[in-house]
Amino acid sequence: QETVSFVDHYAPLDLWTEVTAYPSPDGLSVFFADVTEQRRREQTLERLLRTAERMQRDPDPESVADRLNDAVDDILGFDIGGVRFFDDDTERLRLVSTGGDKGDAYADRDPRAPGGGVAGAAFETGETQTYDDLKARDDDREYHGIRSAIGVPLGDHGSFVVGSTEPDAFDDSHVSVVELLAMNATATLDAQRRQERLRTYENALQNVDDMVCVLDGSGAVTYATPSFIAWLGVDEDELVGSSLCTVLPDPAAGRVAGALDGLVARDAIDAEAHGGEDGDGASDAGGTDSSGTDAERRRIDVTIGGADGALERHGELRLSALSGGISGAVVSLTDTTDLRRTRTELSRERDRFDRLFERLPDPVMEVSLESEETVVTGINSAFASQFGHDPSTLRGQSTDALNIISDRRHRDRDGGADAAASADDDPAPAEAKTLDQRVREEGSVTAEVTRQTVDGPREFLFRGFSYETTDGRRAFGIYTDITDRKRRERYVRVINRILRHNLRNELNVVFGFASEIETTTDDERIADFARRIETTGKRLSELAEGAATIKRVVEDGIVADPDAVAVRPAAEAVRDRYAEAYPDARISVSVPGDVEIRGDERFEDALDQLVENAVAHGSAGAPRVEIAADRDPATGTVTVRVADDGSGIPESVRAVITGDAEVTQLTHNTGIGLWIVAWIVESYGGEIAFDPGLGGAGTTVTLRIPAAE
Repeated sequence: QETVSFVDHYAPLDLWTEVTAYPSPDGLSVFFADVTEQRRREQTLERLLRTAERMQRDPDPESVADRLNDAVDDILGFDIGGVRFFDDDTERLRLVSTGGDKGDAYADRDPRAPGGGVAGAAFETGETQTYDDLKARDDDREYHGIRSAIGVPLGDHGSFVVGSTEPDAFDDSHVSVVELLAMNATATLDAQRRQERLRTYENALQNVDDMVCVLDGSGAVTYATPSFIAWLGVDEDELVGSSLCTVLPDPAAGRVAGALDGLVARDAIDAEAHGGEDGDGASDAGGTDSSGTDAERRRIDVTIGGADGALERHGELRLSALSGGISGAVVSLTDTTDLRRTRTELSRERDRFDRLFERLPDPVMEVSLESEETVVTGINSAFASQFGHDPSTLRGQSTDALNIISDRRHRDRDGGADAAASADDDPAPAEAKTLDQRVREEGSVTAEVTRQTVDGPREFLFRGFSYETTDGRRAFGIYTDITDRKRRERYVRVINRILRHNLRNELNVVFGFASEIETTTDDERIADFARRIETTGKRLSELAEGAATIKRVVEDGIVADPDAVAVRPAAEAVRDRYAEAYPDARISVSVPGDVEIRGDERFEDALDQLVENAVAHGSAGAPRVEIAADRDPATGTVTVRVADDGSGIPESVRAVITGDAEVTQLTHNTGIGLWIVAWIVESYGGEIAFDPGLGGAGTTVTLRIPAAE
């Protein structure tokens, strides 16, 4: 007899409801709140964040393609997906990955020209292509049974297609999710390409120095390779014999002069310290002084061109002192134009991400996971507004500066502090790990926490995950306010305790007085009233027991790893139980021994509820109940029927259970047993239906449940 509060998915209406049921003096009260949009948004956000995080860590384009196809089923719930990458050599889109349960069966593996089919059209136009019914396309193309599809471009990398064998399978929300997945995949593919280019450029900077010149002690060029001269855009006669500084723009010219002066002065000091003896070493053409150190090398950025519409060229000059007692330097030049452009693109990408970060409605913070502390690198407007912090003041400070642990000493579930709160403010047990530590070690953490906001203490669902950057490891912390939901749960628990206590005590009093009246009165009419009072009290007790059953059924939730459950033993156990309790009842079982469903031990509870209802409301005297089941190999389902000859289940109750009527039409104490049955069957992926009963009277409750393999 406990109040039950839970969130449940009602498949016939595709409706998420927050259901609260608790005893009251008049019976069982049930309240429903529609949380469908919130639930879908939370699930989609969590899955998108999880997929985006994992995608960022994928090492190559093929892994990104596989990740996209995994999302076809995990996020979208469809069973056909495919990713094609554009091959520059063949100028064709080649299939690199398929996804979903039917992806391989429906995939056309032939390379496809841009513009051909859904994938080709999305790639060629650079726009999302949505088809409600591919049969309506007059292109003489075989789509292998796919009726509707969404095609989105992946930049210049290729395209991503999600399909269904049903027409009109996609709505605007599906298109938005597919486009978000494609946007993340494109950004990851772009980043992988840029990282590959960056690695190439870094290797070039370390190993290739083919643009070289030699300067004497005054800074005049004594030798320059043709490539060095060509990059500067001057004639050899103009360069050799002249100061390098004369052909360099400011401020690079001044920096080269200063670096050369430093190298020459250092060389003079070293020569004097060694008694004027010449060294035996010599500089190599790569600009590395064999006898020098990194302190003797100078790196200077230089930019050439940009005037009169000419493209700017960016380079890095590296100066190394000449050895062997010769005053001067070797200057190597590396073109960093593409590197600078790549860094600019990365910066723009970061700007786009910052805009998205800023627009998120939930409070979000980004931190840098330093070796000794966690440093705030940014917070969005929602965080600043909720917690009362100035982004510019907070940036660069340790998370200890946040001080948002609630003064009411609410504890996190794991006993720790998150990355947005100082562990010193709310010390955790020595054995407990803070959320900051868990994010560092596990990479992704979800926990319920209480934090001090500008409106007082609030409860949040905290989700944190870390990721790698070129500047080190960072992490995000996202806060979703769940205060109202938690308060409702606590309120219901308190009310439930009060009602259960009062109801039990009051019913005991009622039973006592009713029994005393029945045994002491000589008036049969009064005795009958006493018996009715006792019967009504028992029904109230049974309603409370039904609420406890609902709690257990719902808490078990959807069966993720179902067992093979034989139908006949469960049916016979229920039959024997009620045959003993109701000797006049005629209960029969007609179930083949090899019929099995995919479920768990709750299946017998469902049969129990149906048979109890059939016996209790069957025909007077000797109610008839028939339990039958058969397996349909074509659909892979088992149909279980429980039929009776009673007065039948009211149409209003049937309509609510099957989803043909609004849930709000359910009265406060009607149809609890059928709800239990419906939730159990739906947790197996099945469905419930109603038909006429035995001889046209009563009701047949039909359960269609996936068969065991």
